[in-house]
Amino acid sequence: MSRGLVSVVIMALVVATLAPSAIGGVAAEDVTLTVTIVDSDGNELGDIPVTATWDDGNEGPINRTTAPNGQVLFGVPEGADVQITITDDHYMRN
Repeated sequence: MSRGLVSVVIMALVVATLAPSAIGGVAAEDVTLTVTIVDSDGNELGDIPVTATWDDGNEGPINRTTAPNGQVLFGVPEGADVQITITDDHYMRN
């Protein structure tokens, strides 16, 4: 079985949303992470399972599937070290 190469393009941080906080507290800030999955020719790949994980002590992993345009969105804490994993037998992460 041949495995095609998949590129993960992370167009980071489209919008930041502030969560309400208690008086005197600091607001937690989340950002939207846009991940685009393409093959070695630059064609978008839909229906690819993608997982985002990070260690903030509260959330992750989050599993999503790419849309026909190859994109998937994740809401993650600003500044988090995010790991993107593709789980498809036909492709490998490049």
